[in-house]
Amino acid sequence: MTSSTSSSEAVNAKAWRQWLIACAAVFAAALVVTWFSLLLLDPYDSGRFPGLRVSGVVDRNPRTANAGRARNALFDAALFGNSTGQLLDPERLSAATSLHFVQLTVPGTGPREQMTLLRYFISHHTHTTALVIVTDPSWCTPDPSPPLDHPFPFWLYDGNFDYLRHFATWHAIELGFRRVGLALRLRRPVARIDGFLDYEIGWTWSFHPPPRTEAEAKDTTAAATSAEQPFPAISELEAMLSELPPTVAVAIVVPPVYSDDLAAPHSSSGIRIAQCKSALDKIVARRPRSGLLDFRVDNAVTRDPENFMNAMHYRAVLARQMEQSVSAIIAAGAPER
Repeated sequence: MTSSTSSSEAVNAKAWRQWLIACAAVFAAALVVTWFSLLLLDPYDSGRFPGLRVSGVVDRNPRTANAGRARNALFDAALFGNSTGQLLDPERLSAATSLHFVQLTVPGTGPREQMTLLRYFISHHTHTTALVIVTDPSWCTPDPSPPLDHPFPFWLYDGNFDYLRHFATWHAIELGFRRVGLALRLRRPVARIDGFLDYEIGWTWSFHPPPRTEAEAKDTTAAATSAEQPFPAISELEAMLSELPPTVAVAIVVPPVYSDDLAAPHSSSGIRIAQCKSALDKIVARRPRSGLLDFRVDNAVTRDPENFMNAMHYRAVLARQMEQSVSAIIAAGAPER
């Protein structure tokens, strides 16, 4: 009896092990098939390996969607920045300059993320014609590696090894199915191919800032020294731009903010911002068809709340004026096309 029972248990244990091994093998095979299928579907439109090629954008998130836009051969010029550059329309800039602009701004990013996109764009274009870089105070920090406000997929814009380690995610699977649907014409693109997204659409203007009191307007911040401060991000940008041929036009834009958000000129933050603008101006001053456009000033335009969605984000009326100034710099002395 005991011998029969032991034999039966041994048979059951062996069958159980075989079942577990079979399940593990099936699971591993499914993972391998899924991984290689994703690689062929190229969910982020990275173009790294031979795979599915479709025309159109299926990704609403510019952090990942810009991998396809930034390498697209349709474009030879690009805009970089965060949401403070988002309202600049690449289609209008293209019409005004006879170039082909793509919008590569990403909300909530700083210099690290934006320069990653800048390098990526340049590396995928043998003939870059113009770059528009919209900066904000994050460019003025002395910290060489400031913390990120939001996660960013640096691996998507890095080498193949990093890409292969990170690309297989649930989001990638979703994008893969969307790309198949787009290829079969079962779905439509979800965003403009040039990356423009108007943040005024769907929002009702409701910016009614209270008037500043005398105490708020008074400068209570200790004045900074006149010594020049280091700006590591600007130094890195200068090194990057110095490698570009002089034929590449570069416009650096300091976007407007509502005047009440401006630091007092003689405060420590006011002096730092002024030095930062000066450092930005120096790196483009000697480049042809290049320059700094400073809209972060106190004037009648920035004192009018009708021109802003909130203290940091301007409305279309200012974006159109900024586009004209950018176009004027880039088009000045441009060769006939």
